Amino acid sequence: MMILAVALFALTALSEGNVAGEDIFQSKKGLVVSGETLGKNPQSGSVVITSPHLHNVERRVEEFLNSAIGPSWRSYLRPIDRVEKFPNPVKDDLGYFGYWSLLIGFICMALSTMYFYMRAQQVSGSKFFEVLTMGITGIATLAYLLMFTGAGRMWVEEVPGTFSPVYWGRYVDWVLTTPLMLWDILALAGAPNDEIAMVIIMDMLMIGFGCAGAQTPDQNKWFFFIFGMVTFMHIVGVLLKYGKVNKYGEEARSLYNKVAWMTIVLWTLYPVVWIIAEGQRMISASLEACLYMLMDVSAKCVFGIIIVQARGALEAINNGYKNVDA
Repeated sequence: MMILAVALFALTALSEGNVAGEDIFQSKKGLVVSGETLGKNPQSGSVVITSPHLHNVERRVEEFLNSAIGPSWRSYLRPIDRVEKFPNPVKDDLGYFGYWSLLIGFICMALSTMYFYMRAQQVSGSKFFEVLTMGITGIATLAYLLMFTGAGRMWVEEVPGTFSPVYWGRYVDWVLTTPLMLWDILALAGAPNDEIAMVIIMDMLMIGFGCAGAQTPDQNKWFFFIFGMVTFMHIVGVLLKYGKVNKYGEEARSLYNKVAWMTIVLWTLYPVVWIIAEGQRMISASLEACLYMLMDVSAKCVFGIIIVQARGALEAINNGYKNVDA
């Protein structure tokens, strides 16, 4: 066969008792390499290399994998005892339900972005809140398209024998959009810039901890979860702090409280889903995608619509900023 490409879905060589990726060619049992040919009649098999010069094999195999596949091949490293017990791991990939959820999320974000764009064009004065809100759903549109096309993810074998997807594209979306959302909210209350900056930094740390925990295939993930929740508590505290501030009038204060409480409630649901999804793997990847999509659409699209439709409150807030600048 002319078409003979080695797609090494699993380079399985780990020393017993070691962390995945460390000293992978020191096992006395040898190097187990599984491969599959591509073509009309694909064949798969495994080869056990017991050469005393495994370091040479290591170098050549690693060079080949880096050039043919890229660094992503390291995500398929598995401990030798797990290979023996689960020689043919399965992928808990998204089903039709999961991909439909991502597609619906993409459509909702895209339509919301176009709506916020048109609202911004209709405004004769300051468009700050419309533009900021448009940026939130615009970034999310790109993220959902990225996930729908099958990109923006990595695989983690937390449940032995099952590779589960971790969509790092979702965390890139959150680390960019949630700071904009907090800026949007706190600007309604006239919070000082240093307070907004502090909340944004804490928010980015929270997303970073969540992303690191999702990619950690052992109990150490809960350290990241705890640190993330500590930063979340700070964010909630700041949002509650400005609930009674009446800097730009009662209408502006009412708008702030509406979106602030909406954000607190919805954002509290995210760690709950994280626990049953990335944390405990209690639900399928498709259901995970659906739940995150529902929360994202509510927290971004509905959130933005509430803000841009309160034009009277936004005018009062913008005039208040102008008076301060003057």
